[in-house]
Amino acid sequence: MQSGILKVRQQIIMSIARVLRRQGRTQQAIDICASLEANACDQIRFECHLLRAKCHFDLQDMELAKAHVQEAIRLRPDHDEARHLLNTLVLPCTNIARL
Repeated sequence: MQSGILKVRQQIIMSIARVLRRQGRTQQAIDICASLEANACDQIRFECHLLRAKCHFDLQDMELAKAHVQEAIRLRPDHDEARHLLNTLVLPCTNIARL
């Protein structure tokens, strides 16, 4: 079991990664998430995979986006936002540009 301080630290780091994505610094956000995953609890790993999926979507790397959102769904099968993103990613590429 992880300590409360470690969980709070990981949440703060995830918040920084989200801000970086909003600033268009997607690769930095991806790198931060990748560094967190190994020692994180399932909730943080879920958040990391979902954010990485969004970042790869932003970078138009649909295969990596799909891989990360599938892993996020494996961790939280009932998460609506993750399922919606996966549904978007399985659309033909010509339709994704119109979303």
